[in-house]
Amino acid sequence: MTSNARTFKAMAQRFAATGTETFNNLPSKIQKIEDAINLLPYSGPNMARDAWSKDEKILKGGPNDEVKVLFDTTSEQCALFIDTIREIELNIRMKVPIIADGNNFGVSVQHEILKNLNENRKAVQAHFDGLHEYFWKRGETADKIMRTSSKESSKSSADESSSQKKTDDKPEATTTSSKSKGNTSETFAEMSNNPHFPAYLVCHDVKYFFLMRGILKDLVVMYADAYQVVSLNQGKIDKPRGSRSGNSMY
Repeated sequence: MTSNARTFKAMAQRFAATGTETFNNLPSKIQKIEDAINLLPYSGPNMARDAWSKDEKILKGGPNDEVKVLFDTTSEQCALFIDTIREIELNIRMKVPIIADGNNFGVSVQHEILKNLNENRKAVQAHFDGLHEYFWKRGETADKIMRTSSKESSKSSADESSSQKKTDDKPEATTTSSKSKGNTSETFAEMSNNPHFPAYLVCHDVKYFFLMRGILKDLVVMYADAYQVVSLNQGKIDKPRGSRSGNSMY
């Protein structure tokens, strides 16, 4: 065995150990997300809408602190899920055996589980990539609520200057004047009179609040699914061709 082969074999063993530890920690990850869901202040859209419709800060385009807290939790849990599933996938891939004719049922099980894990990971990645849209769309509406206007005013100042023109030996006094104009601009914000903008902002917050709540619930389901399917097929994953030795490519 070459030095590179020995190095990679050691890496494969480390990957497998890391993946096993990560897999064993899935129940605690599920519990942490469930605890976060149970602490959310609203169980239905109407509750949230009623509360935020009375919040002057939100109606004027200010930040919604409760949605921001949920955003931070959801983005963090999505990123953690993606890394966790990658480690479990790598663990399984390190146990894929050498390609051979026959006795491939266990290998098919490995591939099916990997496919399922990969699809779930990509779905969560799509959620993670789209979360920032909450702020962009909200910012556009907040700008409409608080319209920015500018007002210009002008002022004139006269500068008088005197000069002397010579006639014979005596200077002749002449006077010239010049006027310069300067513009000043004043910027101020005013509330829009359109009642639909604040209402839309509240609905936008409600939509994303329960969208992110749903993402957390999906993470629970996908974690549980991963734990269940790997646990039930652990024998096929570890030894896809039975008790024969030398099955793994690594």
